[in-house]
Amino acid sequence: MRTVIAVLLALAASLVCATTVSAQSCTSTITPTTYGSVDLLAGSPIDTMGNISISCTGTANTTVYACPTFAAGTGGSSGDIRFMSNGASGSVSFNLFIDSGRSQIWGGSFGSTTAPIYAVALNGSGNGSVASTTIYGRIYGGQSMALSGSYTSDITATTFTSATPATCSGTATAASLLVTATYAPTCTLSTATLDFGNITSLASAVDGQTNLTVACSNGSPYSIALDGGLSLAADPTLRRMTRSSSILLYGLYRDGGRTLPWGSTTGAGGNILGSTGTGSSQIHPVYGRVNVQSVPPPGTYTDTIVVTVTN
Repeated sequence: MRTVIAVLLALAASLVCATTVSAQSCTSTITPTTYGSVDLLAGSPIDTMGNISISCTGTANTTVYACPTFAAGTGGSSGDIRFMSNGASGSVSFNLFIDSGRSQIWGGSFGSTTAPIYAVALNGSGNGSVASTTIYGRIYGGQSMALSGSYTSDITATTFTSATPATCSGTATAASLLVTATYAPTCTLSTATLDFGNITSLASAVDGQTNLTVACSNGSPYSIALDGGLSLAADPTLRRMTRSSSILLYGLYRDGGRTLPWGSTTGAGGNILGSTGTGSSQIHPVYGRVNVQSVPPPGTYTDTIVVTVTN
């Protein structure tokens, strides 16, 4: 009986000691990384920021090491590049970075990416934390061909806790980081002067031409309307260039044969021009014609046309 009692007491002593050891664990709290409304047509990088906070528990008055890693995300990846997806065939490349210069990709679980390791000092109650740390995000430039739409990627964040700082390993806890961006259809427009040159006779029509340069989001339909000029002409073929009270009648057309007037009327019988964006510049010629008419007094005749691109 004494031997049995001694064994039982030894076991009891071991159990009491085990209850004094706390399991070490770190968890992360992450704010979504939101780009909001973006303009990919410009082709420039677009930056944003998010935050991550880490809370740890373990043995009092010790140091643990927390390593928060980010996976590639539901949008997929290629090498070290992450993607957001619009749920169909569109994707936008982006990444998360450790540094403000956006040179060190924050990953740790895909490609050749790495993750930071934080030393967390636990207090007398066995608690410690890492203050809110910035996650630097960037949508890469040069993506003007992307389709418009809403883009997302849901990224699994795994925080490892270890007693040593050597590697990202140990106890693991999971969280999620949602990255979002909205690319609304957008367009840019540039114009050039239509100059009919020096006119000495109007016994026959005088033709001229200029170009409108439009760039719209890939796959986005758009239309181009030309107003009636300073005279508010209702007929696109009877616009007016003026010099004081003198008038020079002219028209603007969508085709080289000058048979399709170009105005601002929509719907059936409309005279606007329609097209679809490609993400790059598209040239739309404007064909002008000064009508046969009596030659007005000599001088420089002008008009101003408002060009409206709608998408």
